[in-house]
Amino acid sequence: MNNNQTIEFSFKKVYTCKTVCYNIDANFTMKQFINYIKSKAYSDFNIDNSYKIEIVEAGQIEDELAPALESCETTVREKFEEKIKYTSFYIRPQLDIEIPEININNNNTYNNSIPSTPRPK
Repeated sequence: MNNNQTIEFSFKKVYTCKTVCYNIDANFTMKQFINYIKSKAYSDFNIDNSYKIEIVEAGQIEDELAPALESCETTVREKFEEKIKYTSFYIRPQLDIEIPEININNNNTYNNSIPSTPRPK
């Protein structure tokens, strides 16, 4: 395999028919790969910026629910080895919100730090 080889990978947005192909440098680290795909996927898949994007390798038992790829210094070539030409991916948007922790005291009632909502009489 040529050291400067680019590989065409197919990406499908989960639970849709929308697919896009990107040519990726096989020597990209997984960190570079993930960041590059994320930068393209927001516009190419029309994903709102309030979502974070996860990239999932296709063909796993869990399919679109499989764990996302992890950012690391391993190259794309090293990660996918001989199956590199047959690998495809899912783009999985995840709503990027933080849910505040709810504090409950020993009496199973809400802590006073949480504002109460007036109830109709």
